[in-house]
Amino acid sequence: MDAVYAMAHALHRMHRELCYGYPGLCPKMANIDGKELLSHIRAVNFNGSAGTPVVFNENGDAPGRYDIFQYQSTNRSTREYKVIGTWTNKLH
Repeated sequence: MDAVYAMAHALHRMHRELCYGYPGLCPKMANIDGKELLSHIRAVNFNGSAGTPVVFNENGDAPGRYDIFQYQSTNRSTREYKVIGTWTNKLH
């Protein structure tokens, strides 16, 4: 879901920069190349669906975010995975 929002934010920002005040697709945006779109994607910064910032570094990588699960017995017959920690550039 965050990838879709990242693309939407990038396209919106690009439209504001290239087509300010122009409704719809303006001639400046009609023939953009991938490098220009990529630069707008890499400039994205918003809070994602997990409540953590969505940003990209100079290589285009997003910071890692992981839930740490442990397989636990809840009673004699039931076992399930439980979140025991999270990692978002540091252990929580």
